[in-house]
Amino acid sequence: MDISIGSITPVDYPAVLALWNNELGYTSMQEEHITTHYARVQNDDRYQTFVARIGNQTIGFITSVQSFEVGHEVGFIHITGIAVSRDRQNKDVRTQLLRHLEAYAKARNASNILLNNGFQHTDMHAFYERKRYAKGSFCFNKKVQPYSTRYTFAYPKTHRLNFVEANGKP
Repeated sequence: MDISIGSITPVDYPAVLALWNNELGYTSMQEEHITTHYARVQNDDRYQTFVARIGNQTIGFITSVQSFEVGHEVGFIHITGIAVSRDRQNKDVRTQLLRHLEAYAKARNASNILLNNGFQHTDMHAFYERKRYAKGSFCFNKKVQPYSTRYTFAYPKTHRLNFVEANGKP
């Protein structure tokens, strides 16, 4: 099993969408969310998605964003998603994706890597601890508005975020 790790390309989008839906349980994620997101961040190198492939088959991904912090202006890398296809789990793919992101973080001089993982995923907690990730805190979140496909994101050249209804009206 010869695994290669590289940056996501549009060819990977269907497989990455299937991983979000089937392995991570984000069943409301649709193709338009993937294409819109990657179109928006394609020229912003703070956002990275690396995919694991065997030949032409995409079998996993890790996605991240670089965040800034006071006192360390390069900041840290926040893993925002990681998944491996069910038939390739426990076969070192997730480890290879983490190592690739760790090398990327070191090259960017990031201070650390942060990830969130649900309380119920105790097997994954043990995996991350074996990879020398420390339990450091709880993550709290609060929805400020329900997720809706009614809105899409429009990014003008100034990179200001504008919400636009799907029919094009602000």
